[in-house]
Amino acid sequence: MSKKLALNGNTLRSGDPTLKLDLPWTAHPSIIITATSPGDLKWVYLALPLHIEDKISGVTIYYQNSSKLSFISQTRIVLQTTPDVAHVVHDDPTNLHSTVPASYTSAVGGVIVKASAVLELRLFFKNTTDWIKIGGIEIKYN
Repeated sequence: MSKKLALNGNTLRSGDPTLKLDLPWTAHPSIIITATSPGDLKWVYLALPLHIEDKISGVTIYYQNSSKLSFISQTRIVLQTTPDVAHVVHDDPTNLHSTVPASYTSAVGGVIVKASAVLELRLFFKNTTDWIKIGGIEIKYN
């Protein structure tokens, strides 16, 4: 039986000091990500509260960009055990360019959770005035 896990972007984290993650408040219900310097390889991370032996079949990201020039450039799932080892088990290089609220589903080929699961999103910022909003994140599994 297929299940869906609904998460939101509020628990996204990043160690990149050039990224700023603004949490929701009354003026906006989603997290807004900006960058103090333009560029690629700006990652945000979300721990997935799944159990060992859960089988992931899809990830849906609800998002919006301020410009088509700044966007989510990669959707990745890693499994991590020891602090120095993370195994990439899903990697989707689809660029998400929408400037209106949109969703994208990345089909995952039945990844079986064998360790701590983490969703990683790679961001590209063309300009420091651009932003990327992330609302809901849905994980389909069984």
